[in-house]
Amino acid sequence: MKIVFNGSSREISDGKTLMDLCVELGIKPEGAAAACAGEVIPKTSWKNFELKDGMEIDVFSLVAGG
Repeated sequence: MKIVFNGSSREISDGKTLMDLCVELGIKPEGAAAACAGEVIPKTSWKNFELKDGMEIDVFSLVAGG
């Protein structure tokens, strides 16, 4: 199936969760935030948030600074 991840089209296998995708891409949940279609996805839901065909997912790394 196809999703849009951080603005780029990506082909993934069915049944993947947001956590599965992040692990596959080397994204650590600590210090990151995710949204689907503009709605924030709580980190506690990442393991159960199943990705569906056509979803738009954005994952952001949080950076401290001034």
